[in-house]
Amino acid sequence: MIPMDNSNQPEVMALPPGADAPLVLAAGITRALEERLGYPGEARLIALVRGLGGELWYDDGSYSGLARVSFQEFLHSAGITEPQHSSQQGDSLRPSCTWLCLDRASLALFSGDCEQIAPLLQKQDAHPALAGLSPS
Repeated sequence: MIPMDNSNQPEVMALPPGADAPLVLAAGITRALEERLGYPGEARLIALVRGLGGELWYDDGSYSGLARVSFQEFLHSAGITEPQHSSQQGDSLRPSCTWLCLDRASLALFSGDCEQIAPLLQKQDAHPALAGLSPS
């Protein structure tokens, strides 16, 4: 398994003031694993979130969908263990969960919470033209 090491963190787009940068989990996800997700868009960054049934969902800030691999299958194929964050204390209005963020250009995989990952997704122009998908 790849250790969670933040020393080789690739550059991350600008974060809101005071926000911590997401933690790098893996600096070299394979292109084949990225393609197995089944993400049809062109966004550079996509969030990967585990569903209640263990499925894996992708979200680029504009569109979301069900990945072709399960959450555990993705982690196993990437050679990492599920990250844990100390901020995993949600409430009924804002459930807590760990989000993964895949940089499709560098194939780096980041881990963070919603407050760290969502602003990165919202700053990108995810789809110049994507037909047939539902907005998230």
